[in-house]
Amino acid sequence: MIKPKSGTFQVCIFLLLLLSCGVIVRLHSFRSVFGSDGIYFYGQDTYYHVRRVLLMVSQYPHLHRLDHYSAFPWGLHDPWPPAYDFFIASVAKLMGAEADNVTMIETICALAPVFFGVLTLVIYFVLIKRLTDMRVAFFSTAILVFLPKHVNVTLLGRPDHHAVEPLLFVLISYIMVWWYSKLQGYDDSTIRFWPYLKVIILPMLLLSLAVGLSFLTWMGSAIFIGFFCLFFVFQSVSDIRNNSFILDWWVYLAFSFFLACLCMLPFYATTIWSKQNKLYPYYPTYFQIIVMLLAFLFVLYLSLISYYAMRRNNNWSLAIFFHSLFGFLGAGILRILAPKFYENIVLGFFLLSQEDVWLSHTSESQPLFFFRGILSARYALDNFGYGIFILPVLLFISILGRWRSRRRMDFNLNFILFWGLYFSIMGLFSRRYSHFLSLSFAFFLADTCLFLSKRLKLKTLVKGNARFIEAGVAIILIIIMLIPPFQSYVHMIAQDFKISIPGPRGFEIQMCSWIKKNTPPQKGYLDTSEAPDYGILAPNMYGHWLVYYSRRPVHFSPFAVHFKSAARLFLLEDVERFSTYCESHRLKYVLLEPVAFMIPQYAQILNKPQIYQQEKIVTLPGGEMLMSVNMTTNYYRLVTSRLFELDGNCPQGNEYSDLKPIQHFRLIRDGEPIYDHGSRQLIVPLKLFEWVPGARVTGQGEPESTVAIELSLRTNVGRQFRYRVEGKISKQGNYQFRIPYSTQESSTSAVTAQGPYKVSLNGNLVAYFEVLEEDVQNNNHLYLLPAEGQLEKKAE
Repeated sequence: MIKPKSGTFQVCIFLLLLLSCGVIVRLHSFRSVFGSDGIYFYGQDTYYHVRRVLLMVSQYPHLHRLDHYSAFPWGLHDPWPPAYDFFIASVAKLMGAEADNVTMIETICALAPVFFGVLTLVIYFVLIKRLTDMRVAFFSTAILVFLPKHVNVTLLGRPDHHAVEPLLFVLISYIMVWWYSKLQGYDDSTIRFWPYLKVIILPMLLLSLAVGLSFLTWMGSAIFIGFFCLFFVFQSVSDIRNNSFILDWWVYLAFSFFLACLCMLPFYATTIWSKQNKLYPYYPTYFQIIVMLLAFLFVLYLSLISYYAMRRNNNWSLAIFFHSLFGFLGAGILRILAPKFYENIVLGFFLLSQEDVWLSHTSESQPLFFFRGILSARYALDNFGYGIFILPVLLFISILGRWRSRRRMDFNLNFILFWGLYFSIMGLFSRRYSHFLSLSFAFFLADTCLFLSKRLKLKTLVKGNARFIEAGVAIILIIIMLIPPFQSYVHMIAQDFKISIPGPRGFEIQMCSWIKKNTPPQKGYLDTSEAPDYGILAPNMYGHWLVYYSRRPVHFSPFAVHFKSAARLFLLEDVERFSTYCESHRLKYVLLEPVAFMIPQYAQILNKPQIYQQEKIVTLPGGEMLMSVNMTTNYYRLVTSRLFELDGNCPQGNEYSDLKPIQHFRLIRDGEPIYDHGSRQLIVPLKLFEWVPGARVTGQGEPESTVAIELSLRTNVGRQFRYRVEGKISKQGNYQFRIPYSTQESSTSAVTAQGPYKVSLNGNLVAYFEVLEEDVQNNNHLYLLPAEGQLEKKAE
């Protein structure tokens, strides 16, 4: 971390040591990702990207646009630019992988973020070196090597586009800074082919490709354009004031954005949303193309105004007047003539929407020091250490130190200033941009600590190599600032780098694997031209896992949430509507977790009062205070609550007398029990139900009496429960029920009957009968007739 002696070899050795540390830190999840029974990935979206790579490998080089598995039965129009996944698929194809070589493709996907993370460190180092000096570049890169937020997005086993976003930003920044510095000594009085190609054409093409690639990787790259446009305004004024305005650079810079727009056009202009003339910042639409065209026109405008001001004796105040006037008028006109586009720009940059229930509850859209409106510094402390609390001070000291050594605002200093301000604000508003904040934070922490170590003037107090001593003091200051993040690394070392399974938990993987083995296989998993026959209804967070591990289509997924549809469905009290919805959408299976988890959000989405839960603070004997959540009677009226909590039975009580029995859904598997720390007991975290036509059972009895049909069952985890339906016999002495369970064992169900069905009249057992699996699956009509004290059955 100490500045090496002059020489390329020493620089390479020090940089190689830093990169080696970066690789080691990002490989600490190796034992959790590469398990004995397979490869696991972090989070949810990673599984979407890995499957997308599988699809691209199977159809290479064609890109699929409609995926029937992610939003069955309609299909999901791919909402994400393809560059990240296409690059990994291309590497896999070059290495000879085919779609059936899943392990090889998964390994490449798992290693990809580490590669992109190390490449980011290299480009970040050369960028900081060009902006400042070698010493600051080494210290900044060393901090970024260990900064948790950047480590997390470039971690082994986390193949997501987040790993590439910082890389693309530092790449674009480096090309721009390098291009500007090269033009300072360029003589354009005579055009010579090679210098013109090297200094003008090649950088322009590289910049346009980098910007275009950023949009083909991440739709949010509009925030890069926002940053650069704000920086260009200040830099153009600074160039006029310093008499260093280069018209050629600004014109070619504008056309590099235009070329970037052309790179984006084949993909963005052909998406389903663009064909529908939609302007969404969260989907690939004309929104991103318009942003690039506006950037092109904006830089051309800066070029003309700056050239005019330069011809007026470098009148930089005139340029400020025009920019201010243009800014206010442009924002006002855009707000009046295109309010939706204006709103999308604001929401797209800051990921903030008070009306968006989903964003208001996702962790990545929360402010840095808040979570769901509650002040919390834990996240900031764990990812940035103590330095994040004095970030404005770090920025001020760094800029002051740079300005004192130069005495003027040049290109590099302007870039550093706006880089710090822009991404500090973005990071404070939304955790989604924390990995960008990591880039600037690492620099300002390193630069400030080095500046303070110099100002201490230790060379007058201590004999020896002054630069070595100053570097030692800077290292101590940095370590103190980063104590909280370093504590997490010490904890990992103490645990022998063992961490929990990064993505789905064990019981979730087991459920997905059981579904794959025991439910009818589906077509079209790697061939998007074929549509599958049925799908699975589950909370959206299980979507990618079910598609990847079970290879079954899902109705909802993290990219096909359908907020209002999901909220209406999961809050339904009408059994017939719920069953009809599943039947009409061919949703053969329903996977449920405790419904109470999402009920407040569902109610908020529909603007309904939250009448399902009651919260209160409970003080334990030791003085500890906990939040207690109690379910109201309204909660047990929900179909999904009755399925999960009561195994499809009706709740007891007069207030539920109007509820109809659930007659089309049967439990076929319990998730493996887990220990619940709240209740301090084992609970079943997941339940899988199957929609079946059911067997129709008709019988006779005394009019107006109560008849009940009951079956005892046992699940795969040994849990026993009873399925029971009851009702009144008609005045004509007839009754009819539809029952979903057979008394036979089935290869598609892990729940077995513990005997025959029992029939009771007014609480007295009067008969029993058996039901075949074919009766349940084929909607057979069964007649129960009195015969020697029992009831017999016969098919219609």
